[in-house]
Amino acid sequence: MRRHQSSPVLLGIILILPSLLALLAPPPARAAAGDTIADRVLGQRRFGTAIPYFVDGTALDAADIAIDRSAVPNRVYIASPDLNRVLGWSDLGRFRAGAPADLVLGQPSVFNGSSADSYLDCPAPPSATTFCSPDRVAVDPTGNLYVVDAFNFRVLEFDRPFATDRVADRVFGQASFTARTVPALLPRNFSADLAADAQGNLWVVDPAGTRRILEYDAPVSRGKGPVPAPDRIIAAATETACWNGTPARPCSPFSLECSPQGDLYVVDFAPGKLPRQLVYQLPLKTDLKADFTLAPAPESYFPQPGVFDAAGDLVFLASGQVWQYAAPIGPGTQPEVLSPPLDIGFLAHPALDSRGNLYVASYLSVGEDSFVYVVDAPFQAAPARVGSERETTRGLAMPDILAIDRSASPNHLYVVDAYNRVLGWRDAEGFANGAAADLVLGQPFHGSLSDRGGLAVDSHGNLWVADADNHRVLELDRPFESDGVAHRVLGQGGSFTSSVCNLGGVSARSLCFPGALAFDPQDHLYVADLENHRVLLFEHPETGDAATKVFGQADFTQALCNRGRLKPGAGTLCLGGFAGDFPVFFGGSSLAVDPQGNLYVVDSNNNRVLIYRDPLTSDATGAVANVVIGQDDFKQKLRGTGRQRFLGSLAVAVAPSGALYVADAGNDRVLEFRKPLRDTLADRVFGHAGFAAGRVPYSSLPPPATAANLREPSGVAVDALGNLYIADTWHNRVLEYDRP
Repeated sequence: MRRHQSSPVLLGIILILPSLLALLAPPPARAAAGDTIADRVLGQRRFGTAIPYFVDGTALDAADIAIDRSAVPNRVYIASPDLNRVLGWSDLGRFRAGAPADLVLGQPSVFNGSSADSYLDCPAPPSATTFCSPDRVAVDPTGNLYVVDAFNFRVLEFDRPFATDRVADRVFGQASFTARTVPALLPRNFSADLAADAQGNLWVVDPAGTRRILEYDAPVSRGKGPVPAPDRIIAAATETACWNGTPARPCSPFSLECSPQGDLYVVDFAPGKLPRQLVYQLPLKTDLKADFTLAPAPESYFPQPGVFDAAGDLVFLASGQVWQYAAPIGPGTQPEVLSPPLDIGFLAHPALDSRGNLYVASYLSVGEDSFVYVVDAPFQAAPARVGSERETTRGLAMPDILAIDRSASPNHLYVVDAYNRVLGWRDAEGFANGAAADLVLGQPFHGSLSDRGGLAVDSHGNLWVADADNHRVLELDRPFESDGVAHRVLGQGGSFTSSVCNLGGVSARSLCFPGALAFDPQDHLYVADLENHRVLLFEHPETGDAATKVFGQADFTQALCNRGRLKPGAGTLCLGGFAGDFPVFFGGSSLAVDPQGNLYVVDSNNNRVLIYRDPLTSDATGAVANVVIGQDDFKQKLRGTGRQRFLGSLAVAVAPSGALYVADAGNDRVLEFRKPLRDTLADRVFGHAGFAAGRVPYSSLPPPATAANLREPSGVAVDALGNLYIADTWHNRVLEYDRP
């Protein structure tokens, strides 16, 4: 199936989207305080969705656009394959104004979505109301909608969906609405497409990947249900012929368009050759042989999909400009440019409204921002963009680091997500579900903060950020009241322009991939120095950049996992490692300090949490932990579930009461230890009904998100009132629990 390249981070997000089956449910009543059911949610509008953007019915993944010019005002349809839906606007003006869609097909509401990376990941079986990667849409002259349902290997037709219902009326390519016959040889890198001519006849690039072009005579006049065999077939050339020559038949048809006169235009790809546009003149009246090939636009690598205006001109975009083949189009017709250079991204099928304005979907790649560009006739002005960015102040993508500013009233909440930004909510206690952030620190860190960095707030409300890839810790004065610019730096000798791992060598002043941060009641700062497998204590971080104590190493110059030993001990730490040249660290929020000043350290690779009693009174070097949680003794590194074991990355937070919360991402849960200094068995579990439950196997479809479950939570925080906050990472949300 057709897919585009994506960035590694966001591709990771898309690969897990099949597990995010978002079901519509009435918003639950706020849970009672003191339980393990979440009371509020950020990043989602409701507890039943888990989409890594704030989905509200504005265009996000606009893979294709169709405009119904039979209706006044014109109607708009957008193919949304990332979220398995088609969005519709009954009024073109509302669409252009950025209003949410007032029709959605394939999902119960505009706030829902799910996706699949292949037909094996389809979140719902095929039916007359479901899609699996719908990526092409077309409208016939009477307003009926056709949708290429790619991973179900079919085309669905909806009779005037704004006037009737959301249920498909006809299916092409399958024996029934519930059938999914997978081709014996799965197609590779092909695109199905479709077009309806002026008489309502339908042309389709076979969704089974046979490379054939199928024609159905006026299918809406034949009754409802499965449409039988096509009336005409344009067979594809053999692969040998496509490799060895320039065959008269198409090789891999990519795009179809019908002229008002009934001519068929086919953009065709052949291996090892430049694509071409084949023209079939009146194929329903003459024959199914291509009559000529259109000359491409200058400096264009291949013909672009086009759309016909009322005069029969073929309008298209190429080389960043609007072009046309003026009617009547014949073998010698040359393209002519209509616009100055325009700033438009990757091009999909264009569409025209009744006034001749041009619309083109820009679907760059899965996980990237996607828009519909609008170029008003006569195409002289810069294009407008319609659609919402994925990186919004309401949406979260894989949040994993949390921090609470307890010095403020009300407390402030800070969140880091996969967009490598810090979002701030001014009122941690009072936000509404899906509330937009009040503050966005727009990536001032020039590196990867998410997954490895850390946040902490001192007693004055200043925010400290571990800028992991730049090997430094930055301080921002009271971000809600200042400019959000860093004023202090640790780890780089006072320089804001240096970014060297262990500048000058491993020492009390050096850092290499700093991670979690935590302040004690006296504003002493603890820093997890991940690549050096140690925790450093800076007693006066606002005035000095040298650590005064080290935990996990014998002195300030050592930097080995478990001090070079095979087994851990009470005085060792192992906080990270490398996969090839790429650093791999676990537990973004892996430090905490309780009201008495005891230090809690997540020892990632040893699957444990260590507690250092009275860390300020220990020796400057060689400090040993007093309590271990997650293991029977300091030498073990076991993994598992239950009340005593962990699995995978961990994060910790301590409540004002002294209760310890451990996010156990590998088991899809958070554990509560009410008296961790005396009892190392968990007392309660969040995310499961009991302690024995663990992660849903990757081979199984996980249950939909609810207020009671979690999916790889990797951050925890507690405010001054004892409210608990969990970064529910793979559900793309932050949950709040009233005084649990």
